Amino acid sequence: MSPIPVAPTRSSRSDPFSSLSPSCRPRKKKNIEFSQQIPCDIPSTAICSGPENRPLCTQKGPTASLTQTTDNAFQAASEALQAKHMAPEIISVLDSIVEKAEKWHNCWLDHVPMKINCIDKTTVEVTPEIALEEIKFELGVVPKRVTRTKKSISNPGPVGSMIVSFASPVRAFRLFSTSTIARMIKRTPRITQCNRCWGFHDQRTCNRDNKCPRCASKNHKLCQGTPKCFNCRGPHATSDLNCPAKSIIRRGIIIHPSRTEIAKFRAAGETAWNIANPQILAQTRTYNLPSSC
Repeated sequence: MSPIPVAPTRSSRSDPFSSLSPSCRPRKKKNIEFSQQIPCDIPSTAICSGPENRPLCTQKGPTASLTQTTDNAFQAASEALQAKHMAPEIISVLDSIVEKAEKWHNCWLDHVPMKINCIDKTTVEVTPEIALEEIKFELGVVPKRVTRTKKSISNPGPVGSMIVSFASPVRAFRLFSTSTIARMIKRTPRITQCNRCWGFHDQRTCNRDNKCPRCASKNHKLCQGTPKCFNCRGPHATSDLNCPAKSIIRRGIIIHPSRTEIAKFRAAGETAWNIANPQILAQTRTYNLPSSC
């Protein structure tokens, strides 16, 4: 007896969902849309074209929706663009060479002819370039700068004055054998007074409080009260240039008073102020008396 043929059947392991209805079968995964919930710690790098499409990541929960808008990505992008545009300028500054400050020696020449006659009977105007070549031929040294004085430029005449700058001292010389002998320009230092605290120093390095130039008070900038100097405590305004505590110039050098000298000046100034203002001193002593029981 021959066996009865049986139709092959699929195993349940090979297709576990074969017996399920179409509605119960799992759907295929679709592409992630912007409405899907994603963790907040994932930064968004997409830059949209319009403000209505800007993604916003809120921090209210473990996940955030990209359907809202934010400006963080645009701010980071704008900062990156600014840094990209500023990169050449930053590189140029870093690659630049800072020149060392040089001390020039300046010379003053008077009666310099503004025009000279040449061998071919032509007249040539004496420019700073021509004067530089003459100085180079006379001394064998190339000056750093040759300029006319402001007076020679504003009031031109047959003769004028020039200022010549050298990197090092040079011997005496003349220009075209007609000018005066060059003399060195010695700059006299100036005593500066700070407009902030009215001490005798440069205001750019001052970190003290603002004081009144008349009474040296910190509560206001200017008043019409009784004058009292901040430097010597004397009965005069702080801006008075005749203050005994003012720095002096001796042999071209600014000499500041020492602490001991300032203490003596202030002690004498306090005495002079008390003598000049007895009424104010009496009122101050009355206010300082202890109250009676």
